[in-house]
Amino acid sequence: MKYEKTSVKRDSKVPKKKKNILVSSLVVTQSNKLVEARYALPLGEQRLLLSMIAQIQPNDDDFKEYRISINEFAEFMGIDKNHVYAECKKTTKQMLSRVLEIQEPGILVQTNWVSSAKYVEGEGCVRLCFDPLLKPYLLQLKSNFTTCKLEMLLSFRSQFSMRIYSLLKQYEKLKEREIEIGVRQRFLHFWAIRIWHLCPQIIKQVWWKFFHIQIIPTKAIDV
Repeated sequence: MKYEKTSVKRDSKVPKKKKNILVSSLVVTQSNKLVEARYALPLGEQRLLLSMIAQIQPNDDDFKEYRISINEFAEFMGIDKNHVYAECKKTTKQMLSRVLEIQEPGILVQTNWVSSAKYVEGEGCVRLCFDPLLKPYLLQLKSNFTTCKLEMLLSFRSQFSMRIYSLLKQYEKLKEREIEIGVRQRFLHFWAIRIWHLCPQIIKQVWWKFFHIQIIPTKAIDV
């Protein structure tokens, strides 16, 4: 009995499945000016923005829409999944009003983190865009920038720990950095918080992330 050979041609029009990118392989790269910028963000919103930054590629010369799945959004924000869309829309509306200040020589830049948020029916995600004024601080960075692993940043349980870690990473090669602790400390922006009592908890969390940190009292802080 003879068998006829048959061949199956692959349809070139069938889209290939996208490979899932592991969080462990993603990095967050920011200009040092942005690392030192003055802003106050809740932990969830900060995680969301870092996930957006991690989607930027080294050769990108312009911003695009950065997609965050609704499930991931809910996880970052600690949102009840029964009301996830309503809460997400409320959160992105708040994010559109978040202001940061970047100090340049002779210039103070005040801008928003996010310029737009878009929900497309059936996509299950939100499309977010950075404000165009942030381009010099996130795109085509060749020098004076700091890179952190996204996985490491997302592991912190406090937005303050996250900021301290980024500030220390900026000076990692110098092996030492002195950060003044005070209510008016422009990097960390601890408004209306008794910093001196809070710092040991933050320091304890950052310390095991490969840094040795000491608290050295210099003068009393009136808060």
